[in-house]
Amino acid sequence: MNKTSKLTTCLGLALAACTGSAPEPQVLIANARDIAACCDAAALANGPIVVGDFQVQIFTGPLKDLDPDTIEVTFTSVIATGNEDPDQLHAITPPVTLSQASGSLLELGSTTVEVVVADQYFEQADVRFFVEVQGRRIDDFSLEIRELSGAFTVTNTCPSGGNPPAPPQRMLEAIVGQRLEGFEMFSLDVPVGEPTNNSSSQVPPQVPPELYTETFQIGAVVVDLDEAQLEAAFLGPNAVYPVGPGPNGLTLMSDFPGGMPEGPYLVAWQCCVDPIPLDAQGKFFQYALVLDRDLDTTNNYVPTPPFDTDPFTGTDTWFINQYEPFGGWRFSTTDARTFPPNLLFTGARAILSDQVQMFVIPVQDIGSPTEIGIRLTTFSHEGDFGFSGGPWSADQSLPVSSPLVPVPMTASY
Repeated sequence: MNKTSKLTTCLGLALAACTGSAPEPQVLIANARDIAACCDAAALANGPIVVGDFQVQIFTGPLKDLDPDTIEVTFTSVIATGNEDPDQLHAITPPVTLSQASGSLLELGSTTVEVVVADQYFEQADVRFFVEVQGRRIDDFSLEIRELSGAFTVTNTCPSGGNPPAPPQRMLEAIVGQRLEGFEMFSLDVPVGEPTNNSSSQVPPQVPPELYTETFQIGAVVVDLDEAQLEAAFLGPNAVYPVGPGPNGLTLMSDFPGGMPEGPYLVAWQCCVDPIPLDAQGKFFQYALVLDRDLDTTNNYVPTPPFDTDPFTGTDTWFINQYEPFGGWRFSTTDARTFPPNLLFTGARAILSDQVQMFVIPVQDIGSPTEIGIRLTTFSHEGDFGFSGGPWSADQSLPVSSPLVPVPMTASY
C-alpha cells in the first residue's frame, strides 16, 4: 500500500470514528426527583400546598436549523396513586397536580413546574411526564421531533386514613368552608343501565344512550350558611362559585333572582356517569330538581296523556337548568302549586361542575317546610323531545313510578 492510500485510509477511519462518537446535540433536560412531604389536614388547612418543583430546560442552539415559526413544545403528564377503583363512577381528582397542565405548550428556555398537593388521602403518587419538541427544518421543511420523558414519586409521610371525598362533598365543603363528617349518609346510589321513560308514554323507554344523562347518585342535605360563608362561596369578589363560568364550574342564578339571606339552605345534587356538557352543537338539555314542598298531593302537577310519564309528575316546585344551542344555559324556577304556574323568585344557585349538578336553595324560598320529597331528572334531545323519532336520552332519579325521595329539612351542618 502506498503512502497516499495509507493516508486516505487513516483519514477515512478517523472520520468514521469521530462521526460515530459525536454525541447528538442536547435539546431537553429535566431535573425532576422524588419528593417526600407531610401532607395532613393541618398542612392543607389553608388550601393546596407546593411540595417541590423541577425545571424543564430546552436548549435553543441545536434547534437553529428549524424554522422558529414552526417550533412547538408540548408538555403532558399522567398522575396515579395506584389505588384507583375501576368500578368507581366518581371522577376523583388526583391528590397531586402540576402547575403546568397536561397538554399545554412550553416556552423555549427554562420552565419551572411546581408540584402541588391538594388533599391528604394518599400514601404515594406516581408522576410521569413527557416533553416533545417538534418543528420543520429550514432546508427541506421536513419534520424533526425531539423527546424527553421523566418520572418521580410524591410520598405523603403522614397520610390520612379513609377514602378521598367524592366531588359533591368537595363542592359542599368549598361552600361551607370546612370538612364535613358523615356526608355519605346523605347520598343515594341509583342503578345505571336501566330503561328510562320519555315524558311521552307513546315513546318507548330506553337505556340512556348519552352517559352525561345517566345518573348514578343523587343526594340532599340542609346546611346553615352565615353571611361570611355566603360571601366566600357566592357573593364576594373572590367567590368560589361566582355567577357565570368560573374555575370550579358554571354557576347559574335564577331568571327570577332573589336574595341569599343567612339561614338554612337545601343543597341537592345529582351525579352523571360522564361530565355534563356546557355546550353542544344542535342539542337541547334539561337538568332539573323537582320537589313537593308541602307534601300536599292535591296541589301537585298532574300531566295529561300522553305525557303521563312526565318526570315533573307529582311535584309542585321546579328548579330547571336548561340549555338551548342558540341561547346557552339558563336557570328557571317555578311555583307549580297553581295552574298556570307562577314564577318563583329565589336566591337559589345551580352549579354544573364536571359530572355534578348541584342546587343551593334558601329554605325560606320554598316556604320553610319540615320535610319535602324530591326527584332529579336529566333530558337531552335535538329539538323534538324524541316525540317524532329524533334522538333523545334521559334519566329520572327516582322514576315516576317510584315515590319521591324524602328529605327532612332540619340542618345537618
